[in-house]
Amino acid sequence: IADLIASSARTCPQKSLCTPAAASAASRAVLSRSDPEVIVDGGFCRGTDVVKAMALGADAVALGRLQGYAMGAAGQAGVCRMLELLETEIEICLGLLGVTGFADLDESYLHPVEPMSEPHVFSAFPLLEEDY
Repeated sequence: IADLIASSARTCPQKSLCTPAAASAASRAVLSRSDPEVIVDGGFCRGTDVVKAMALGADAVALGRLQGYAMGAAGQAGVCRMLELLETEIEICLGLLGVTGFADLDESYLHPVEPMSEPHVFSAFPLLEEDY
């Protein structure tokens, strides 16, 4: 196994490849390499979330859901606009952190904080506590 894609997707076309044991074995195999490529996917919708993933060591962030929303809203032009907005959010976040690129980031830029409010129907993640 050369690289790892970490995803929170609930479906997998090859069920036998998506068992927890298979995922654990794949993770161990990749992370035992000296320089694994790690792509993370998990419903990223904000530039700040992309920056956090990169600071935690991801090599890339998949944006499937976000692209789907943009495509559904305005087709190809929607995807282009979504990428422009995401780029702007990332540039602003990096600037506020005082860095010029992802290579300057590491875990020291991240700090745990208590949530400002509990998830509710109008929050960004209203079903956070549900077992979906």
